[in-house]
Amino acid sequence: MKKYLCLLSCLLGLTHCASTGLHKDFVIAKTALSRAKKFQADKLYPNT
Repeated sequence: MKKYLCLLSCLLGLTHCASTGLHKDFVIAKTALSRAKKFQADKLYPNT
């Protein structure tokens, strides 16, 4: 039983570390998109 608890805690720790970076990238992309919409970047640079 102790082996399973150790394995489970290790797996949860690894998934937590992996998901932190993805969340940060999502927040950066969301912020960039909202700023581009705020300043109407699609009208200023339509072909880029």
